[in-house]
Amino acid sequence: MALDRKVALTIGLISLGSFMAVPLAVGVVGGLLSGGNSCTAAASVSFTGSNQLTGMSAQEYLNLFSKDDQKKKLQIATQIYAAGMQRTPQETPKAIATAIATGIQESNLTNVETKASDGSDSVGVFQMRPSQGWGTRAEILNVTYAANKWFDTLHKNVKGNLDSLSMITIAIDVENPNLAAYQKRWNWDKTGTELLSQVAAPGATNSCQSTGWQLPLAAGTYRINDIFGMRINPVTLRYKLHDGVDLGAAKNTPIYAVRSGTVTFAGDNGTYGTYVGMDAGNNVTIGYAHMSSIAAGLKKGDTVTAGQVIGYVGSTGVSTGNHLHLLVHLNGKPADPIAFLNSNGVSLEGSKR
Repeated sequence: MALDRKVALTIGLISLGSFMAVPLAVGVVGGLLSGGNSCTAAASVSFTGSNQLTGMSAQEYLNLFSKDDQKKKLQIATQIYAAGMQRTPQETPKAIATAIATGIQESNLTNVETKASDGSDSVGVFQMRPSQGWGTRAEILNVTYAANKWFDTLHKNVKGNLDSLSMITIAIDVENPNLAAYQKRWNWDKTGTELLSQVAAPGATNSCQSTGWQLPLAAGTYRINDIFGMRINPVTLRYKLHDGVDLGAAKNTPIYAVRSGTVTFAGDNGTYGTYVGMDAGNNVTIGYAHMSSIAAGLKKGDTVTAGQVIGYVGSTGVSTGNHLHLLVHLNGKPADPIAFLNSNGVSLEGSKR
């Protein structure tokens, strides 16, 4: 893996020793970190020695970059998290935090498309090389593919219990880098762990309001592709009501429940594709359409907490690309999700990238 493009933001080696995940409130079925009464509980990844961590916090790291670059880095961290959560079995918090930390070490969480200055063919978030069998250049530049390849290599190269290993030891076993250079530059245990906490339950850190409503996608990971109202359907070419808002995002971006409630539908729903419907109470129902998949184990009748992962962005059903079609119904009638969430203290416009 190439090291020449890394920004040596801090110097030093953090050796954490054992990383032990505390039992989670809801567990990994509905999302890595979730719980609470009306919104997701404050997200954290706890392990032995976590109160003794030194080095750069996630916020200190993000503050080194522009607002636009911060959003891009959070988007990549979110994609790594989603890839880990969609695997069977799901990856542990330590594995995902280490993958995010490795992405910081290798590329500053940037999907690098150009070759390294030393002439090597290293590309992507993890600086994987096609010539070394990591995949084709196009595959490696797909963050989901690269993350899965990283996790595959983790389980191939790292034997035994991850809890007994430091994060840098795991990263070195996966990446096989220049050891001295890697140790000199590595300072990302705290950064990777805190970024995981942030993207695993964004409602707890940047979008969950006192009203109990929150964003359906992490801030900075989506664009508003189409709004509620009459339009010509791009597929059928019919003039009809567009009954929701389309939030364009990368495939497999985690989708979060905007409100606590009960699942009324989970499965294939015709033109809506893979779909989750929820009763949020007070004659309000919420729909999430065109998912690539539903969160593992989620089914009709389940109680869901605001901020819990309920599925992943996709393009199933009648769709022209990866996006979340978010629907709100009041008393059985379609309503504008942007206006409705605004009235409940959540700005879709203000959180887009």
